[in-house]
Order: sequence, then structure tokens, then C-alpha cells
Amino acid sequence: MIQDKELDALLTTFQPVEPTDSAEFMSEFEKRLNAIDIALAYHRAEVERARKKAVWAFATGTVAGLILAIIALALPSPVEMIAFSIHSRFLLTFLEYVPYVMMFFCATSIAFGIIEFMNRSEEMENLLAEMKKYEKFAYNVQVCTDTESKMICGINVVQYPTDHYQLPAVVEQSIENLQKKPVIVSADCIYGTLYNLYYLKQKGISVRIPTSKQSNNAIGKKSENKYAIEYFVFDEKRNVFICPEKQELTQDGIYDAQMQKGGFVKKKIIYSNYQACKDCPNKSKCTKSQHRTITRYVHELSLEAEQIMNTKEGQEDYKQRSRTVEAHNGTFIQVYNYDRLQVVGLEKTQEVMFKIAAAYNTIRLFNITQKEGIDLSYVINKIQSI
Repeated sequence: MIQDKELDALLTTFQPVEPTDSAEFMSEFEKRLNAIDIALAYHRAEVERARKKAVWAFATGTVAGLILAIIALALPSPVEMIAFSIHSRFLLTFLEYVPYVMMFFCATSIAFGIIEFMNRSEEMENLLAEMKKYEKFAYNVQVCTDTESKMICGINVVQYPTDHYQLPAVVEQSIENLQKKPVIVSADCIYGTLYNLYYLKQKGISVRIPTSKQSNNAIGKKSENKYAIEYFVFDEKRNVFICPEKQELTQDGIYDAQMQKGGFVKKKIIYSNYQACKDCPNKSKCTKSQHRTITRYVHELSLEAEQIMNTKEGQEDYKQRSRTVEAHNGTFIQVYNYDRLQVVGLEKTQEVMFKIAAAYNTIRLFNITQKEGIDLSYVINKIQSI
């Protein structure tokens, strides 16, 4: 049963979060976006020009053909009368071929119109195909959902094309809305950056973020090639990888990986077994190099998150994610069409998404009142006070 204090927290208004990411855009990235905008504008103009030419060619060809057909049908009568009156055999002979000549020009004009229309249509298709090369993202929507109530606690809109560093902003919004921090945060593997993991550790929030390999194993996604990296088993105690042929790849070197956002650096550890690969009969199926190497990126934060996800508790917690936030995405697309919003600008898009979240939460809240037996008048009074 949901208590009154918890219900008060769930009814907290959504406060827009000022987008901090837009200020961090690199100048090179902005130049690329501007170049894409210019290319799209050019191709749209070319498509419209080709469309007008196609319609004009078809219309002129058809009109010219119809005019010639009318002439072919109407001309013989008056000319024939003149020919008989002056007894001109030449005119009479000419009149026998006029309908055929006129109909030929009629058919030719219409045919040329159709051919030109098809050519322009093909040109339009080529231009539209070219435009696909310049497709770009618009906005990236981040949603934070309460696992138990399935209500949206925070929603944030940014202009970054990836989710790597978006977790802190939406979690902060959830904390502000609920006036308390979550105990556990579960997110997709793309959020497993050291920047996000460090933020959650500082907040004292437990993490349920798998590695890409753990995520693939959870959904049963595996490569058909039995020598793919997911078939190499890591023995943490002995610090070795065991390949599908039961050979051990030992540590060959350790280096500093490229620095991530926030100044974090992972250790890049290389594992290999030159002699085992040299004698392996299936080497060609495993690698095109002289020997197979496995690279492992290690940091205390990511290692801790990986170890949690290896536990049964961590895996059970992560499974609940598909029934909460992932379900919202399908509802938003099918019911609210949030992937095709008819607004322009980050601020307006945020406002629309807040309204969508509020509408969703209102429906969800009504369902909770029915299920939990909460007094509906109390809920209505709380909504009116917002």
C-alpha cells in the first residue's frame, strides 16, 4: 500500500532542467551540423525543382497531344470542302494522311511528356536517397522511472546523439522531484561510463549497469561464430581468458587507455597466447592476424559494477528495467507520437515531453488508486494543488 507521503512525492511537479550539455558542444560538431543543414536545404530545393519540372513536362505533353488530336479530327471537314470546290487532287490526297500524321504527333507529345516525367521522378528519387546521407538526430529524451509504481520521476531532453553522459542530469531531476535519492539505478550498458559510475558512487546509489557482454547474455544474443569474443571465458582469480579450444590467453601487457570525460582513465590490458594460436588448427576461423588478442578495459568503478551484475540479485534487479522504462518508450511512440513532435527548439520540446509525462503519470496514478484502494478525492485535491 502506498502511503500518503509517498503519494505526495509522486505528485510533485516536473521542473524543467536547464540543459547543461548544449554549452559543451564542440565547435567542430556545430560546424558539421551547419554543413548538414545546408546540404539538406539544397537537396530539398532540388527535389522541389525536379517535381515541378516533372509535372510541367507531363502537363505540356498531354495538352499538346490533345490539341493535335482535336486538329486531326476537326481539320479535314473544312479543308475537304475547299478541296472539292477547287477540284484540288493534291489537297484530297493530303487529307487522307492528315489524321495519321496528327495522331502520330499527338502520341509522340504524350510519350515525350511521360518519359520526361519519369526522368524527373527518377531524379527526385536519387535526390531523396542522397538526402538520407545527411540524416541527423533532433533530440535525445532521457526518462527515469520508479520500478514499483512505474511512474515517471524525471524526464530530460538533450541534443547529444548518444546516452553516454546523460545519467546524472535525469537522476538529479528525479531527486529534485521526489525529494529523495533512489536506492538503486538500473540502466542500459551504454550508460556504463566512468563519468556516470563515479556520479552514482558519490551519491551513494547502488548500480545495476551491465557490460555489453553481460547485456547480450541477458537477452540470449550470441554470435553464430563460436570464436567470437563472448565465447572467451575470463577467469578472474587466475587473470586469464580461456578460448573455445580450452587454451589460456595470459596477460601480455597493460597500458593507459584514452582519457574519458571527467578525466577518468581505464587500464587497457592485452591477453594473448602466441604459441597456442600458432599450433591451433582453427586459427583462420578465430583471427586473421598471427595470433588472437583480447583487450580488457579495467577500472575500479567499472569492475565493481560488473561484479554486481554477476550476482543473482543484480541480474534480478536489472530484469525489472524492461518492464518499466522500456515499456514507456513503446507507449510514448504509439500513443503520444513523441518521436515525431511538431515543435521546434529544445525548450519547446522539453515542455511537450513534460506534458506527455504528466499525462502518462495521471493515467498511471488513477490505476494505482484503483489497485491500492486510495481515496480518489484525496488524489484529485493533490492534483488541483499542483
